[in-house]
Amino acid sequence: MTDALPAGFRLSPFCDGHIPAAAEIERVCFSNPWSEESLKYLTGSGPAFGVACETDGGLLAGYCSAETAGPYAYIMNVAVLPGYRRRGLAKAMIRRITALCRERGAVVISLDVRESNAAARALYEKLGFRAEGILPRHYRNPVEAAVVMNLYPDAQNE
Repeated sequence: MTDALPAGFRLSPFCDGHIPAAAEIERVCFSNPWSEESLKYLTGSGPAFGVACETDGGLLAGYCSAETAGPYAYIMNVAVLPGYRRRGLAKAMIRRITALCRERGAVVISLDVRESNAAARALYEKLGFRAEGILPRHYRNPVEAAVVMNLYPDAQNE
């Protein structure tokens, strides 16, 4: 599986230097953004980690984060600045993060997505995730259900 990034972009591990730009991406993309303090969780040596997508000029265009616990992984965030969407950045980050989850022993990778976010749901389905549940009233601002989607990487034909 390739990351298939367009020219001018690169993936790297999420680090402390990405935190201020990631906090701004959070504010732009989400109604309940993570704080800089919360984003520090992704840079430690614990179960959480992230992938950054930068332009060749060093601008953080997006990031993706996950947390693993034994055979389970949870993708916490996938965020791309609006001006960089529809270029394959999210797809590349999700592929990289799922590969890293597998390296950490995950056999089930889960995420949740707003029920109304048809574009994200279509991308996740294209990457092999399947809808397997609903969490009513999971999101705030506005209140909305989440669709729980799971990926079983060992069951896929790559």
